[in-house]
Amino acid sequence: MCAKVKISLRELLFEKGVQPSEDSTPENREEILTLRRRVDELEQLFQQQTRDLFKQAIICLNDEDYIDAMGFLQAVHYLQPDNIKAMNNLGLVYFELGFKQKAIVMFEQVLKIDSENERAAENLTLLD
Repeated sequence: MCAKVKISLRELLFEKGVQPSEDSTPENREEILTLRRRVDELEQLFQQQTRDLFKQAIICLNDEDYIDAMGFLQAVHYLQPDNIKAMNNLGLVYFELGFKQKAIVMFEQVLKIDSENERAAENLTLLD
């Protein structure tokens, strides 16, 4: 069982390099906590919406609707530039739409991020 450690907001901020001002009041602390909670909520919402975009792209891919799939995958790639799944699928969509050079560039970008990505390496080999 984990021991509970009670730490004050002041101590937590100090550990993070933030020096509370002298007029730091309980109301200010509450505002800070409220803002942090809101930031966490927004981050979760952002992640969920990005997952939803990716899911929609996969539905479009399965329906061979490559134009819409490209739009969704480009949106995911814009929001998460290092999302390897989106990049691999975007490379495939580019290829299906006749944009061979764009597909090659996308697979090469995947390999820059993850040099051992078998899917991107295999797809790149098929395009050469």
